[in-house]
Amino acid sequence: MTFAGVYNLTKEHIALYNLIFTRFIASQMKEAKVKKVRFKVLPFKEEKEAIAEIIEPGFISFSVTKAFVTEIKEGRFKVIEAKQYSKPKVSLFTQGSLVEEMKLRGLGRPSTYATIVQTLLNREYVMERKGYLVPTKKGIIIYNFLVKNFEKYVSESFTRELEEMMERVEKGEEDYQRILKSCAKFIY
Repeated sequence: MTFAGVYNLTKEHIALYNLIFTRFIASQMKEAKVKKVRFKVLPFKEEKEAIAEIIEPGFISFSVTKAFVTEIKEGRFKVIEAKQYSKPKVSLFTQGSLVEEMKLRGLGRPSTYATIVQTLLNREYVMERKGYLVPTKKGIIIYNFLVKNFEKYVSESFTRELEEMMERVEKGEEDYQRILKSCAKFIY
């Protein structure tokens, strides 16, 4: 198949082609060999690492993001600006990673995943920030209340058991009325 005609290529087209081409070439090259240095940042007693020298450039020579060589001499330095960031104890979920986690733990069903996530957002138990689901104050308060007062009924194991019972009813292996009666005495 041949393509005949005149094409108006813009600088964006050429930049995109260049990006794709350089990434492809870089992916075919061997790894770069670099010399790294470690240093401690006081008073935080934090150990950092920086690239001191590029021994063999490898894929870096075609890479869009070039490695920056940092010259660090032994001695004391005056800190001009220091920023401290706190990292959450638990990593945040995206909508997709939450659904994956629910699948792994056997919670919910494929037909309910999207509804569960949307309910969390609609009731403002979580909010979406930069693609991540961040718990709100309201969500944390409700979670703590439920765990404190109804731990047995909000546990993952109880939820899994209910899911399994619903599946057996759906397949016709169990009678839903019998399950409801057994659950009623279990709950009260």
